[in-house]
Amino acid sequence: MKKKTKIIIITIICIVLVGFFVFIGMYVTGMRMSGDSPSSELLESETTEDTTTLLEGTYYMSLSGEDSAMLAPCLTIDKHKQFTFTYDYSSSYLSMGFYSIKDGIMTARTSDGLYEYRFEVREDGTLAFIQEGSADISYYDHKVMSGVQDGSVFMRKNK
Repeated sequence: MKKKTKIIIITIICIVLVGFFVFIGMYVTGMRMSGDSPSSELLESETTEDTTTLLEGTYYMSLSGEDSAMLAPCLTIDKHKQFTFTYDYSSSYLSMGFYSIKDGIMTARTSDGLYEYRFEVREDGTLAFIQEGSADISYYDHKVMSGVQDGSVFMRKNK
């Protein structure tokens, strides 16, 4: 009798756990599909989108001279107005979230709301980092990464 009771309890626990994970998965997928996100709502309420558009893809910071042997910081954007900004490959934090464009300025805010980065969207299709109004960018190892500074230019890599 005790063995049957244990099996029933374990089965019930497994069913509850599976149901919980299915519910969480559906909730998160629904948020992504509908665009509901605290960050996207915050950006939309603060700005009105303009007609400036960006091509989706990965934009790499232009490097020259001694810096050309280093890893280039990059910004990846997609058609769903989501971004990933990688400037320190040795960091465990992944800067990702949603972006908006107003008056030729792309504002990218991380999903956790902790960081915001600003870029000028240039007519030639490049992006220029704007330090003013952006989160401070620090590096774990300056020997590996080239530093993003005010005015650093990011160019889209062809697919």
